[in-house]
Amino acid sequence: MKMLELLANLYNDQGKFQPAILTFRKLIALNPKSKDLCSWQYNIVKATLALKDKREQVKEAQRLATVFQESKKDGGMKKTRSPSAAATRRACCASWPRRGTARRQQTQNMDTYALAQYLYKEYLENFPMEKDAYVMTYYYAELLYKLERWAEAAEIYTKVVKLSPRGSISRTRPTRR
Repeated sequence: MKMLELLANLYNDQGKFQPAILTFRKLIALNPKSKDLCSWQYNIVKATLALKDKREQVKEAQRLATVFQESKKDGGMKKTRSPSAAATRRACCASWPRRGTARRQQTQNMDTYALAQYLYKEYLENFPMEKDAYVMTYYYAELLYKLERWAEAAEIYTKVVKLSPRGSISRTRPTRR
């Protein structure tokens, strides 16, 4: 197992992301009860981010959330693993969809917004006490507004108002049609 993990890390370090993903998945399949499960899935998410396939990024980030929650329930989650799961989810949210909600961005890719809503929702469900929960909630509301999901957006905007501000939000307003 240790040699397989070294191989996966070597592939990852060399930028051979597809073989790294396959090797980390093999590690998970061979040892699904490992204390390193979250770390391996975290590495899969990082490698997937490098491949630029947004659908795959969402799927792997969702798997990370599942692995994180299961590990937390089983008591197998080390405290040092928790921040990496939160940070990865935050990175997935911030790397492409959040910027899409900014008024100054010209591209209005609704497919990206549609995928991003799942990342934001799961992030906020899994990490409600993170220091950036306020900002992430605001951007989730903005994203729902862009998707013309008015009732859900209103509900999330209401949550933003009720939260204590702990972060900066750029002065953007939703684009009116």
